[in-house]
Amino acid sequence: MSVSTAVEIASRSRSEQQVAARREQESERSRQRAEEQEQNRWLLLLAPSLIVAAACFGGALAGPAWLMAGALVAGPMFLIFALIYLSLSTDTNRDG
Repeated sequence: MSVSTAVEIASRSRSEQQVAARREQESERSRQRAEEQEQNRWLLLLAPSLIVAAACFGGALAGPAWLMAGALVAGPMFLIFALIYLSLSTDTNRDG
C-alpha cells in the first residue's frame, strides 16, 4: 500500500465519521423536538382544567356555593378524560 492510498483511506474514514456525527446530532435534535411537542400537548390539555378548577374553588369559598360544581367538573372529571385521551394517543414507541 502506498502512502497516498493510506492518506486517502484515512481521509475517507474521517469524513465518514463526520457524517455519522452529524446524523447523530440531527437524530438527537429530532428526538428533543418530539419530546417538547409531547410535553406541550400534555400541558395544553391539563393546565387549563387545573386553572379553571382552582378559580371555581376559590370563588366558591369567597362567594356562591354553586361555583363548587364548576370545580368538581373542571377538576377531577375533565382531568380524568384528558389523561385517558393523552395516554391513549401518546406515541412512546416512535423510532427516532
